[in-house]
Amino acid sequence: MKSERVVGRAVRRLMEKDPEIREKLIIATKGGFIPVDVESGERPQEFFRNRFLKTGVLRETDVVGGCHSLRPEYIHECVLRSLKNLGLEYLDIYYVHNPEIQLSEIIPEEFYSRLSKAFEVLEGFVREGRIRMYGTATWDGYRSDVDDPCRLSLGRVLRAAEETSAGKRHHFKVIQLPVNIYMPEAAALQNQEFDDKCLTTLEAAEKMGLYVMTSATLLQKQALKENKLFSFQMLDNLGNSAARRAIQVIRSLRGVTTSLVGM
Repeated sequence: MKSERVVGRAVRRLMEKDPEIREKLIIATKGGFIPVDVESGERPQEFFRNRFLKTGVLRETDVVGGCHSLRPEYIHECVLRSLKNLGLEYLDIYYVHNPEIQLSEIIPEEFYSRLSKAFEVLEGFVREGRIRMYGTATWDGYRSDVDDPCRLSLGRVLRAAEETSAGKRHHFKVIQLPVNIYMPEAAALQNQEFDDKCLTTLEAAEKMGLYVMTSATLLQKQALKENKLFSFQMLDNLGNSAARRAIQVIRSLRGVTTSLVGM
């Protein structure tokens, strides 16, 4: 919540100088986890009870792992809250955050049904012009082995979007997952089914026409410890910056749209 408000203030300051700059920015945020608003002055349990339980947005049975929910009413509230925190009329991308956590407690059939209902809410915001596209921002889901119960099947996630009222014209367009030299699974692990073949997540996403945003590109600078891996001549035009070289290696992977670097 606080970070959204900070970003919102920064964007408004930019817009004061250049009213047209909003169209040049890609602003994304995410929801799914139960937040804590440190600026509210309420303790976490009070905030949860007052903002979600008493208002009927959530029931305790809707919460998985004590921290996450895909209930449609909750996802709806998450989007409205993000728009308010950012002070914006629309979001370019809205991610359902780490939906795979649900698979630790429910069976896949129930999970993908819940995900489709959450996507239906997001399609509603698209129709209203308040979201341009949506996707999933994950950590383990797309990086896990085929036999891992918490693995996300990209094909089934896409089908969950197709099962909304938008059908084949859905706006599920983007996925986010970590990719770096310590976490290469998206480019190396063949864990996604497509046309009776097993592909890597990057290969499958490309076949499905999805944008891929890679996170943890530098893994909180841990990836820079292996700077010898980025010393080949092809990257000499980037200078001696290990960070610049590491980012270039990941963003050059086939199927990657953008590599993200946190601050």
